[in-house]
Amino acid sequence: MRRCNEGSLLRKRIVTSVENNSAVRFEGVNKSFGSKKVLSDLSFEISKGQIYCLIGESGSGKTTALRLMNGMIEATQGNIELDGEAIAEQDKVSLRRKMGYAIQGSGLFPHMSVLDNISLVAKKMGWSQERILERAKELLELVNLPPGQYLQRKPRQMSGGQQQRVGIIRALFMRPSLILMDEPFGALDPLTRDEVQDEFLAMQKKLGFTAVIVTHDIAEAFKLSHKVMLLRHGQIAQVGKPAEFLNRPATGYVKEFVSSHAPTKVLQSVFVYSVMNDDVWSTYKKENTWKIKNVSSNEEHIFQNPSDLVKKHEELGQKYVYLCSGEKLEKVYRSAEFEKQEGVEISPLLQTDHIGVAIKRFVETKHDIVPVLDSSRFFKGVFSREVINELA
Repeated sequence: MRRCNEGSLLRKRIVTSVENNSAVRFEGVNKSFGSKKVLSDLSFEISKGQIYCLIGESGSGKTTALRLMNGMIEATQGNIELDGEAIAEQDKVSLRRKMGYAIQGSGLFPHMSVLDNISLVAKKMGWSQERILERAKELLELVNLPPGQYLQRKPRQMSGGQQQRVGIIRALFMRPSLILMDEPFGALDPLTRDEVQDEFLAMQKKLGFTAVIVTHDIAEAFKLSHKVMLLRHGQIAQVGKPAEFLNRPATGYVKEFVSSHAPTKVLQSVFVYSVMNDDVWSTYKKENTWKIKNVSSNEEHIFQNPSDLVKKHEELGQKYVYLCSGEKLEKVYRSAEFEKQEGVEISPLLQTDHIGVAIKRFVETKHDIVPVLDSSRFFKGVFSREVINELA
């Protein structure tokens, strides 16, 4: 009877993870090495298609958490799931083939060519040479390494930055849904590190994989991640968007950890999507009706005339009307002037702009908000002057 109940609970957790779009889920995870407890009651979820960075001082447990995800070590207690399936129930070889792994210093075999290094698993899985070459060329082009020049090179014939790029595409070769990375950029000089980080972000955006990155550098974490998790003594000190660490540190320790890094460097690593407000309403006109939709929750309201729409805006505390067509932003109006159809000229930001770009935009405009778009000009939220005041 006990086994049946445990099985039911496990299935319930699995269904919940799938419904919540969870790529990785830790539930009450503890890990000890002998008498030393490294992780204590760790519970969190990592959403699919996002980048999470684990940060913390040496001995905080961040690398241990990463190694638990691919079954290199096993939890002392608790449950870990990958795509809704308990890791403990899976064959470890099959599990690791579902994910990529990249480490500091690339970890390439020095006697092998780039092609042989990145295709090792594919050969074991029976891929044809034609398929391997096609995939290798595709990935090399993503990191600006011309295949004709680099396919047959040995690691010693490449710079450190080029080797690290190859290490990353090796992790991506089998099209895994999850990439685990342990200090992948730590051995690079600052200029090369920025370049490789930018290429990594572009790849993640194009391919849509989930990534978990261990780093000691909070500025790097703020630049790369959708969410940051700070560990202390094997427990979560805080998890959230970079802006939450800057504006609302959970404890004195979190505040001290953030402030111990160069403030200018940290701020330069913040992207607009981390600090924008997505709890705003977009507006649409269809025939003789008006509709507003919450960008974050997709809640909708329909009105027969613009006066009712403006009244609702006032109730919601929204000072601007963001008129969209097919999710694309067409025009911005002050709510009080919407019926007069007197739009305001505001040059929008991209959600991938750095905060420095956003601050400069406010120097150039008299308005207290700037709309934020994605690369397709879809309306995603607003960046406000209040955010700048909070970060100052």
